[in-house]
Amino acid sequence: MQDERWRLAVEATGLGTWEVDGATGRHRWSPEFKAICGLPDAVEPATSTFSALIHPDDAWVNEAYAAAYRPEGDGRYEAEFRIRRADTAEERWVLARGRVMHDDGRFVWATGLLLDTTARRRAEQALAESEERYRLAVASFQGAVFETDLRTGHAYRAPRAYEMLGVDEADAVPTRGWWQDRIHPEDRAGFLAAVDAALAGATEGIDQQYRIRHASGAWVWIWHRGLVARDARGRPVRLTGAFLDITAQKHAERTLQTRTRELETVLDAVPAAVWFSYDPAVRDVVQNRYAAGLTGSAQLGVLSGDDSVSRVGLSQGGRPVERSRWPLERALAGDPPEGEEYMLAVPGREEVTLLVNARGLRDGAGRIVGAVAVALDITERKRAEEQRRLLVNELNHRVKNTLATVQSMAAQSLRGHDANGVLARALTDRIMALSRAHDLLTRENWEGAVLGDIVRQAAELHGGAEAERFVVGGPEVRVEPRVALGMAMALHELATNAVKYGALSNRTGTVEIAWTLLPDPATGRTMLRLRWAERGGPPVEAPQRTGFGTRLLERSMAAEPGGSVETTFAPGGLECVLLLQVEGAPARPAAIAEAVG
Repeated sequence: MQDERWRLAVEATGLGTWEVDGATGRHRWSPEFKAICGLPDAVEPATSTFSALIHPDDAWVNEAYAAAYRPEGDGRYEAEFRIRRADTAEERWVLARGRVMHDDGRFVWATGLLLDTTARRRAEQALAESEERYRLAVASFQGAVFETDLRTGHAYRAPRAYEMLGVDEADAVPTRGWWQDRIHPEDRAGFLAAVDAALAGATEGIDQQYRIRHASGAWVWIWHRGLVARDARGRPVRLTGAFLDITAQKHAERTLQTRTRELETVLDAVPAAVWFSYDPAVRDVVQNRYAAGLTGSAQLGVLSGDDSVSRVGLSQGGRPVERSRWPLERALAGDPPEGEEYMLAVPGREEVTLLVNARGLRDGAGRIVGAVAVALDITERKRAEEQRRLLVNELNHRVKNTLATVQSMAAQSLRGHDANGVLARALTDRIMALSRAHDLLTRENWEGAVLGDIVRQAAELHGGAEAERFVVGGPEVRVEPRVALGMAMALHELATNAVKYGALSNRTGTVEIAWTLLPDPATGRTMLRLRWAERGGPPVEAPQRTGFGTRLLERSMAAEPGGSVETTFAPGGLECVLLLQVEGAPARPAAIAEAVG
């Protein structure tokens, strides 16, 4: 009866048993033993059969088993190793324990147990991996974990927690109160209230940011998060969580807030409208105070895109601009307007002219994630420009009428004294050259003229229609109106002389006009040097006397600051160098070379 109970108890545990009779050499394996090994019930037990199942990497087990049979030992045998089941070849962990008995050095009996420990080994491995992951996570975590026993008040904090405070762990007290007493007085009440709420179950846990005193006396910002563990009756027993030092983040936030306020102040002080948006659909737009006043909106900061545009309209060249082509939308699409003019219409207000520049805002990868548009109200400037244009046109009209009157009076005065009309034509040509120069300056609102335009105009008046009669080259320089008029008259006199006596008196001669900018070593001022060179004309001889045109040329250049004229009657053709002082720099530094035809 007792043996039967023992057998049932062993079966209940899942243990396999084995025996070896020393007298007969016979082996006996229990059904549980065979089941663990994946052996059929009919198999004949033998040491070789079991040895064949042992994992090759665990062959040391055979030696341990053999050692237990040696008479000089205590006969005890215990080993945990792997086998491969006979039926499925599945790898399993087993624990074998046994006892070998001898009588006067003679083997009598051996018995033992076999237990499948695969589940335990896998659980141990999973636990080890979990602990390793936890260790790595804690090691990589910049914060510190903590756990407080609410029943005893004992608090465990990772070493990193004390490093945050500049405190030696040996000098700290492992209690809740030690930590809480170091919290800033202004933050302590809020933190304790959050703890009480979590312990009472009113919140899921603690999520607080507060200041705590550093050993240096400074205040460190801590982000404190924790969860409450409860017993079976719902009573709080542990508080577990982590601390994170967010001092740098808080400083960055404070700096960002300061910079944001400064930027807002600057934007509101700028006499220009500013809009920007990080919304790809431009539904939300931020505007400054000037923009709000320009559009008649009372709202500053972020506003709905629909609200911001529903009352206004934009146009260019008299045509409405579709919403998809507004400045912010164009900048987001990669086609930002630069220096473009728009007309802004707001109901109940006078239409205004805006000079708009926009840019796309890009992230670190270069992708456009937002846009900003800046607009200057140039309505008054455009109105002043229009008034000036009308005034200049009226003045030019009156000047040309005056020149026409002078031309008529001169013609009447010369009648009877100019048999061939030579003097009248010369005077008329000079007045026409002066009139054309006035036209050129009028187009530029009398702010100056481009030297290349003056040269090309002179060429067109004196044979420029014939291919390659004039070769022009030099940087494109703007000159003030006074210089422009003087240069126009000088070129007219040179061209008139070339038509009468020089390279333009035949059909093959050419004129090369080249200019450059030079520094004056004496004054540091910028000097303009223009060289007129005739080629392919009749032989050149120095005149016996100085003509009126030459005297006019010399006088007009002498009246300019630093002005001079140097004329050379070279055999190959007349050469004349004009030198005068100019203000400013080249309009375009790239040199031009062209044939005027």
